[in-house]
Amino acid sequence: MMRGGVCKHGHDMTPRNTYTNSQGTRVCRACVRASRKRYSAKHRDEINAYLRRWRSGRNGAAAARLPKAKVIPYKTPIVDGPPSAESLARLEQAMRAVML
Repeated sequence: MMRGGVCKHGHDMTPRNTYTNSQGTRVCRACVRASRKRYSAKHRDEINAYLRRWRSGRNGAAAARLPKAKVIPYKTPIVDGPPSAESLARLEQAMRAVML
Protein backbone atom coordinates (compact mmCIF):
# COMPACT_ATOMS: atom_id res chain seq x y z
CA MET A 1 0.00 0.00 0.00
CA MET A 2 2.80 2.43 0.84
CA ARG A 3 5.45 3.11 -1.77
CA GLY A 4 8.75 4.38 -0.41
CA GLY A 5 8.38 7.68 1.39
CA VAL A 6 4.92 8.64 0.10
CA CYS A 7 1.40 7.24 0.54
CA LYS A 8 -0.74 6.11 -2.39
CA HIS A 9 -2.18 9.64 -2.66
CA GLY A 10 1.26 11.27 -2.76
CA HIS A 11 1.53 12.59 0.81
CA ASP A 12 4.99 12.41 2.41
CA MET A 13 5.29 9.62 4.97
CA THR A 14 7.12 11.67 7.60
CA PRO A 15 6.93 10.69 11.28
CA ARG A 16 4.78 13.77 11.88
CA ASN A 17 2.29 12.79 9.15
CA THR A 18 2.00 9.06 9.99
CA TYR A 19 0.99 6.78 12.82
CA THR A 20 0.92 3.05 13.31
CA ASN A 21 -2.56 1.55 13.69
CA SER A 22 -3.48 -1.43 15.87
CA GLN A 23 -2.65 -3.86 13.03
CA GLY A 24 0.88 -2.44 12.81
CA THR A 25 0.35 -0.64 9.48
CA ARG A 26 1.65 2.89 8.90
CA VAL A 27 -1.26 5.24 8.17
CA CYS A 28 -1.13 8.66 6.53
CA ARG A 29 -2.82 11.27 8.74
CA ALA A 30 -3.65 13.52 5.78
CA CYS A 31 -5.48 10.67 4.02
CA VAL A 32 -7.42 9.78 7.19
CA ARG A 33 -8.38 13.43 7.69
CA ALA A 34 -9.61 13.68 4.07
CA SER A 35 -11.53 10.41 4.38
CA ARG A 36 -13.30 11.55 7.56
CA LYS A 37 -14.16 14.87 5.93
CA ARG A 38 -15.69 13.10 2.90
CA TYR A 39 -17.69 10.75 5.16
CA SER A 40 -18.98 13.63 7.28
CA ALA A 41 -20.07 15.58 4.20
CA LYS A 42 -21.82 12.55 2.69
CA HIS A 43 -23.62 11.53 5.92
CA ARG A 44 -24.19 15.00 7.42
CA ASP A 45 -27.98 14.60 7.78
CA GLU A 46 -27.66 11.21 9.51
CA ILE A 47 -24.97 12.49 11.86
CA ASN A 48 -26.98 15.60 12.77
CA ALA A 49 -30.13 13.53 13.40
CA TYR A 50 -28.20 11.20 15.68
CA LEU A 51 -26.67 14.11 17.57
CA ARG A 52 -30.09 15.76 18.03
CA ARG A 53 -31.50 12.51 19.49
CA TRP A 54 -28.46 12.05 21.70
CA ARG A 55 -28.55 15.62 23.00
CA SER A 56 -32.27 15.45 23.75
CA GLY A 57 -31.81 12.28 25.80
CA ARG A 58 -34.28 10.29 23.68
CA ASN A 59 -31.75 8.01 22.04
CA GLY A 60 -33.01 4.68 23.35
CA ALA A 61 -30.03 2.64 22.15
CA ALA A 62 -27.46 4.91 23.79
CA ALA A 63 -29.56 5.34 26.93
CA ALA A 64 -29.88 1.57 27.30
CA ARG A 65 -26.08 1.19 27.23
CA LEU A 66 -25.47 3.86 29.87
CA PRO A 67 -25.73 2.77 33.48
CA LYS A 68 -28.27 4.65 35.55
CA ALA A 69 -26.86 6.63 38.44
CA LYS A 70 -28.12 5.19 41.69
CA VAL A 71 -28.06 6.90 45.03
CA ILE A 72 -27.87 4.28 47.72
CA PRO A 73 -28.55 5.72 51.17
CA TYR A 74 -26.30 4.56 53.96
CA LYS A 75 -28.24 2.17 56.14
CA THR A 76 -27.31 1.87 59.77
CA PRO A 77 -27.88 -1.61 61.14
CA ILE A 78 -30.58 -1.75 63.77
CA VAL A 79 -29.25 -3.18 66.99
CA ASP A 80 -31.09 -3.99 70.19
CA GLY A 81 -29.50 -2.03 73.00
CA PRO A 82 -26.38 0.12 73.02
CA PRO A 83 -23.47 -0.67 70.67
CA SER A 84 -20.74 -2.91 72.04
CA ALA A 85 -17.21 -1.66 72.69
CA GLU A 86 -15.96 -3.89 69.86
CA SER A 87 -18.35 -2.39 67.30
CA LEU A 88 -17.45 1.14 68.45
CA ALA A 89 -13.75 0.34 68.01
CA ARG A 90 -14.39 -0.98 64.49
CA LEU A 91 -16.41 2.13 63.67
CA GLU A 92 -13.59 4.42 64.90
CA GLN A 93 -11.03 2.48 62.86
CA ALA A 94 -13.18 2.73 59.74
CA MET A 95 -13.68 6.46 60.26
CA ARG A 96 -9.93 7.00 60.64
CA ALA A 97 -9.31 5.08 57.40
CA VAL A 98 -11.83 7.24 55.57
CA MET A 99 -10.32 10.46 56.93
CA LEU A 100 -6.82 9.63 55.63
